[in-house]
This record gives sequence, C-alpha cells and structure tokens, in this order.
Amino acid sequence: MEGEMRIYYDDEGDYLTIFVGDSKPNYGEDIDDDITVFKNQKSDEIIGIGILNF
Repeated sequence: MEGEMRIYYDDEGDYLTIFVGDSKPNYGEDIDDDITVFKNQKSDEIIGIGILNF
C-alpha cells in the first residue's frame, strides 16, 4: 500500500476508517464483530480498515 492516508472518525456512530492510496472501488470483509477490512475490487489488496466502537 502506497499513497496518502485518509482517516475519518464518525463520533455519533463511533466508527473509525483508515484508507491508504487513491480511492478505488472496494468491498468490505468482516474479520471480527467490530473490524472490517476494505479490499480493492480488482486486486483484492487491502486498502483500508474500519473499526466500530473505537
């Protein structure tokens, strides 16, 4: 993963997302009750993570 890191926090939903690189079509894959990894649709490379109840 290369590129700029984008960090967003939703205070109301208590949800943190971190993405690296250019924005690309992606999908989320839950790896735990509160953790989702986001993968590039074409390459399956991990491009971000989401954490609920951060």
